[in-house]
Amino acid sequence: MKPVEKDPPTLQGTLRKWTNYCYGWQPRWFVLEDGFLTYYESSDKVKGGCKGGVNVAAAEITANPKDAYRLDVVVPGETHFYLKASSPHERQEWLVALGTIKSCLNSEKASQLLVEGDAIKRKQCELRLYCDLLVQQVHSIKEAVMESPIPDVQKLDETTALLGDTCDTLIRTLEECVQSATSPPPLSARCVSSSPPGKKGHVRSQSLGSGNSRLSPSKTSMDFDVKESTGAADENDEDAFYDTALNANSNGHENGVNYDDADAKRLKSYFTEMQHSFATIRLSEPDGYVPTKEFLEACSELAKIFDVLGSAAFAPVKMDLNGNIRKLTQKYQVDQEKFSTLQAMVQNEIDKKTTEKANSATDALLWLKRGISFLREFIQCFENGEENLTECANKAYGLTLKRHHGWVVRGIFSIASNAMPGRDDFLTALCFEENKSDVDLSELLKQLRRDITSYVAGIDRCLRALNVFYKANHLDPDLN
Repeated sequence: MKPVEKDPPTLQGTLRKWTNYCYGWQPRWFVLEDGFLTYYESSDKVKGGCKGGVNVAAAEITANPKDAYRLDVVVPGETHFYLKASSPHERQEWLVALGTIKSCLNSEKASQLLVEGDAIKRKQCELRLYCDLLVQQVHSIKEAVMESPIPDVQKLDETTALLGDTCDTLIRTLEECVQSATSPPPLSARCVSSSPPGKKGHVRSQSLGSGNSRLSPSKTSMDFDVKESTGAADENDEDAFYDTALNANSNGHENGVNYDDADAKRLKSYFTEMQHSFATIRLSEPDGYVPTKEFLEACSELAKIFDVLGSAAFAPVKMDLNGNIRKLTQKYQVDQEKFSTLQAMVQNEIDKKTTEKANSATDALLWLKRGISFLREFIQCFENGEENLTECANKAYGLTLKRHHGWVVRGIFSIASNAMPGRDDFLTALCFEENKSDVDLSELLKQLRRDITSYVAGIDRCLRALNVFYKANHLDPDLN
């Protein structure tokens, strides 16, 4: 670690950063300067540009009370850096430097992260989630103690550590709820998101290790790390774009659905406000390959549905989804002409025999396919008439991601899915009309079902093409 003589103080050195539950803690070169904490893959790759960063003024700096090496740098609702120093002394140096810089900077920037008055309602949802989580964890402890004469010590240690973190988070969330209720009216933002339980080591980071994306970009954070999802998403402002009649034939049909009876005035909704949609993606001719740019843009747009649902319920899914989108985007930007299709990008790694290399585009696309398949099954279940969103989530999870997750993530997902909004609340959240109280939910539901039909058809078209390619090259165990 090398102190740099500047005012305000700056610092640089190696810290271990939690990436995800596949790759765990990885060494990264961190630089604290000019009010920003940025990190690089290593000290000798600084010239290649930073992997990500955070505005210290907007961040919460926390020393983990259970791990003398651990510190967390968190921008609520956006970026989570979970870090480990090489010694308690080194951690203290970083904490002092970060705290000093934070106190020197204009605290008004942090207020930009505040959200609208429904923040209290969201915090209440968080409290219910953590209460359910507490009950489940206590039950798990009882089971571990009673299931055999000699309890599984490792399982007990993991569960009790989770229980302590959940209690701490419950208290913090309650404090935030009270603070939101007594603070001045916040700045506007379209969506709010929730904070996951504090983590320590692999188990906690596996379970709820992601931050949350927002529907509009923010200058407080940036993160482009390959396969290292902190939860911050680089997303464009939303413009009205989507038109279900785009692909309709002369008879007023699209994908087998008659649109002649569609309302003259379409309601503004999640689907109509999409800037990029799977429904408009056209496969390349004559090979039927998936265009990289359009696919990744549509994936980023679809990921915003987590903000409508409440991201805490799907933190592991969202973490991988955004991280893999980011990685593939980086790969695409290396040679946009050569990697104009996803199949061409993967074929390049097949030719170089690097498909199994850590952080490969092949692996990123494989997990992105799985995440998109989960969301596809979820919205299809809703379109089919299932009013219980928890049932939709559990069914979609069972069909797509469950077999790829460990018992910890499965348990967290099972509990968190119970915090899903009701059907009417979900419909209201999908509606982007200014006067939502005047909207006929039955009409909105009819429109959404029409939109979902064409949207799911677009997802299927892309996934089918990718699955054919992956199966032919033996790249997806699920297809072999």
